[in-house]
Amino acid sequence: MILDEELMNNLSYFLPKERIAQRPIEPRDSAKLLVVDRRKMSIKDYTVRDLPKFLEEGDLIILNNTKVIKARLYCTTDSFAKVEMLLIKKIDEKTGLFMVKPGKRLKVGKEIFVDNLKIGKVKDIDIHGRRVIEFYNEIDLLLEKFGNLPVPPYVRRFCKDFEEKYQTKFANVPGSVAAPTAGLHFTENLLKELKEKGVLIKFITLHVGPGTFKSISNRGEVLLEPEWVDISQEVCDSIKKAKMKNKVLVVGTTSMRTVESTNLMPYRGYIDTVILPGYNFKVADMFMTNFHFPKTSLLALTMAFGGIDLIKKAYAYAIENDYRFYSFGDAMLII
Repeated sequence: MILDEELMNNLSYFLPKERIAQRPIEPRDSAKLLVVDRRKMSIKDYTVRDLPKFLEEGDLIILNNTKVIKARLYCTTDSFAKVEMLLIKKIDEKTGLFMVKPGKRLKVGKEIFVDNLKIGKVKDIDIHGRRVIEFYNEIDLLLEKFGNLPVPPYVRRFCKDFEEKYQTKFANVPGSVAAPTAGLHFTENLLKELKEKGVLIKFITLHVGPGTFKSISNRGEVLLEPEWVDISQEVCDSIKKAKMKNKVLVVGTTSMRTVESTNLMPYRGYIDTVILPGYNFKVADMFMTNFHFPKTSLLALTMAFGGIDLIKKAYAYAIENDYRFYSFGDAMLII
């Protein structure tokens, strides 16, 4: 898919480096929440703990319960050269597809070591230069023992409690290489308050892949790596019921892509859906999301829901008013 020049220009903006959040604010629900009203064409400041004000009894929230795994391995070859590997997806229990760097050090047949332990070898190289690695033990066991949580490339000040900070409070299905960051804002107290108000909360699963870090190419080419999703019959039925009389709040681009891709039918499998301005949303009445990188499919999805001009105005306002951007940053609620 190739985006036209006008849309590419709309997806571009300049962000001062100091606006990139290096760690989440505490408590998490004290983060800023920029409320963007499509009907009034207005923008107003709140905090995430104000979210219940915008929901009524019977409304439904959709969250992604994926859990970030230790998907990054720091290894050496049999010639003691250092390599870094990031899991894209498991092919089977002992074989996986990996992004590697530097790739020239991992040719087919090369054996891989961690802490002087031989763990596997390169079985193949695909057309994109990614390596198919065959391990001598189960991937899950190796990653749990030797792996590291992938740090977003723009987080420069690594905090000691990163592994706790980079998981949502409801993360319980391992499989992602990046967190569904809009969900990071939900504290146990906020979830409790929403439930006490009669707001329903349901979970889908989308395992975020490394493509979440990719920008759209300068030529406007969009290519998303297929990502694993799971949406149950119960969730589909809850959405259909809520849509009859109430509102559905979808939290995060991963949740949005899941509910909009599956036609409210239960589904377990891969999706590579790209949502662009002009798309007719079928599920979401409200959308909560973080502030995204320029020239990304995530920002394109946000503009598709909120409108290009209004979202550009909201981003300019957020930059002007010291909002924090990206994974550990503040949030936007589009109503």
